[in-house]
Amino acid sequence: MLLRLLILQGNALVYATGAGSGDDSKQIMYYPASILPLDVKKRLAALFNQQAVWVLEEIAPYMDAAAVATSTTVEKILFKHARSYKDKDGRKHYNKR
Repeated sequence: MLLRLLILQGNALVYATGAGSGDDSKQIMYYPASILPLDVKKRLAALFNQQAVWVLEEIAPYMDAAAVATSTTVEKILFKHARSYKDKDGRKHYNKR
């Protein structure tokens, strides 16, 4: 059975376990967005304590509620409260400020 990892966004974190060995194994950890505080700074602190570096596609489902609560966008919140950099493929990553 094929598990579509996109349906887990905002409910679970997916980690690659076979790094460097050519293995595509993944570890899935239950981590629902509903347990995070609505306060932007506290929510980001909890997320960055759980995982040091995020890409927008991974962190956005966890920040949607905070964006709605503050009447802004996830991108604006990350611009103000996180550091970003691009990797060699041009993919943007976010980490703690």
